[in-house]
Amino acid sequence: MTMTSRMTRLAVLATLCLTLIGAWGCRRRRPPVTASGALNARYERTLLRHAARDTGCSAGQLSTLQVHAAPQVWSVTGCTTPIEYWLQCSRRNRCRWRPVPLLNEAAAPQLQCPPQAIQQQPSQQPNVRFAAGCGRQQPFTVACNGAGCGWAPAGPPQQMGGQAVAQQQPPQQPQGQPQTVTVQVTTPSTNLQSQIEAQREAILSCIDGAAVTLRVRWTSEGQVILQLPPELVGTVAEACVQAAVGSLTVAANQAGEVVIPLQQ
Repeated sequence: MTMTSRMTRLAVLATLCLTLIGAWGCRRRRPPVTASGALNARYERTLLRHAARDTGCSAGQLSTLQVHAAPQVWSVTGCTTPIEYWLQCSRRNRCRWRPVPLLNEAAAPQLQCPPQAIQQQPSQQPNVRFAAGCGRQQPFTVACNGAGCGWAPAGPPQQMGGQAVAQQQPPQQPQGQPQTVTVQVTTPSTNLQSQIEAQREAILSCIDGAAVTLRVRWTSEGQVILQLPPELVGTVAEACVQAAVGSLTVAANQAGEVVIPLQQ
């Protein structure tokens, strides 16, 4: 074999090796979600394998649905209660699935009901789901921080069945005496404080503590801004409180601010 032939063979082998290495590297760096928003086959197979192991169902019985974008959270449904996983990715786009605590476990203390007695009901939004059990129901939403993802209350628990509250009739004035009319003036701060107080239990359940101080500001146009203590900003607790409070409204002709302490 001549020197030229040997060098040619070595060059071909080197080119082939580099091509294979490049193809393998590209395959490993393939993003978990395609342009259409669906999981690619490799990540979906891994997700279904995790869910089959955790639920005891076969992978062929299960289907996936994305319920949160960043980080990605996917719900797997099939022969059992839905189960969720979030995708933890490194800077090199190496990703792995992490389990999300079950909604039934998150809802149990809120509904005062054992997890096995709670049923899940879907809503029009994929990331919002209702938990119902022991005569109560409550909406929950997927919330994430730097450490992971979980189900957080999206509103206070409600009694199922819509029990009516009996209204008390005002005492009648004796005949012959003038009727006394009391007019109560409600300021923006009083109005907002009453709205916050109505959700006190739901708010305190979000922070897992006995007390919290909220700062509420409003503009002259009636826009309301709720501010939590600095240590809660950007956490799952903040998303939970914002969801529990909901949309605040106030009628005002000038801006203002009120500090509202809440405690058990």
